[in-house]
Amino acid sequence: MSTVATLVISVSSLVSFFVGWFVAKYVGQSKVAHAEKTAQKIIRDSNKEAETIKKEKILEAKDEWLKLKQNIDNEAKQKRNELSKLENKLNSRELNLDRRHDLLTKREKEVQDLDSRIKIREEKVDNLEVKLEKLIDEQNSQLEKISGISNEEAKRILMHNLLEKAKQEAARE
Repeated sequence: MSTVATLVISVSSLVSFFVGWFVAKYVGQSKVAHAEKTAQKIIRDSNKEAETIKKEKILEAKDEWLKLKQNIDNEAKQKRNELSKLENKLNSRELNLDRRHDLLTKREKEVQDLDSRIKIREEKVDNLEVKLEKLIDEQNSQLEKISGISNEEAKRILMHNLLEKAKQEAARE
C-alpha cells in the first residue's frame, strides 16, 4: 500500500468521519428540533385543552351559581309573600279588634247614659210618690174634717185610696 493509498484512505476516512459526524449532528439536531416542535405542539394543545376545560368548568360553576341564586331568590320571594299575607291578616285582626273596641266603648257609654236616665226617673218617681202620699194624707184629713164621717168610714175610703195607689205602683213596675 502506498502512501498515497494510505493518504487517500486516511483522507476518505477523515472525510467520511466528518460527513458522518455532520450527518449525525444534522439528523440529531433535526430530531431534537422535531422533538421540540412536537413538545411545543403538545404543550400548546394541552394549554388549549386546559383553557377549554377551565372555561367549561367556569361556565358550569356560573350555571350552578345562577341556579342557586334563583332558588334563593324564589325562596326569599315566597317568604316575603308569606310575611305579607301574615301582615295583612294581622292588620285585619287589628282592625276588627279596633272596631270591636269602639263598639264596646259606644255600648258602654249608652249603658251609662241609660243608667243615668233611669236614676233620674227613679228620683222623679220617688219624689212623685212622696208628693202623692202627702196629697192622699191631706185628702184623708180633709175628708175626715169636712165629712165628719166616722173613723170606720174614713178607713174604708183610705183603704180604697191605698188600693188605687198599689194598683198604680204595680202598673208602673
